[in-house]
Amino acid sequence: MRATISSASSRRATSPDKVAAENKCPAWMHVREIMTTDLVTVTPDRSLHDCLRLMEANAIYHLLVLDDRGTYRGMLSVSDLLKVIASDEKARADMLEAARLRAPRDVGADPKTNCGRRSCV
Repeated sequence: MRATISSASSRRATSPDKVAAENKCPAWMHVREIMTTDLVTVTPDRSLHDCLRLMEANAIYHLLVLDDRGTYRGMLSVSDLLKVIASDEKARADMLEAARLRAPRDVGADPKTNCGRRSCV
């Protein structure tokens, strides 16, 4: 389980601010002039929690996924992670709600106090 981070130099060859300052026309620019070159990569066996922390630590929203040979396998986005996390949290909430609804209720409970014990009445 490795994360590869290239040198800590500039994340972009040319920042959008620099493009504006140099009065460059986006219509005539090439990808190489603005692309991110210092990529953060992970292997497919990396945990989702680790990936989220890497994104946060590097202020990025995507991770390139490479296998052990360095072959491209895909890309993981923060949106991908949030969908899984939200789905998991919803499943937990649904499970807790179902358990709450199935919980036995005291038949002799006082509706005002929701308690059937003599000390509550």
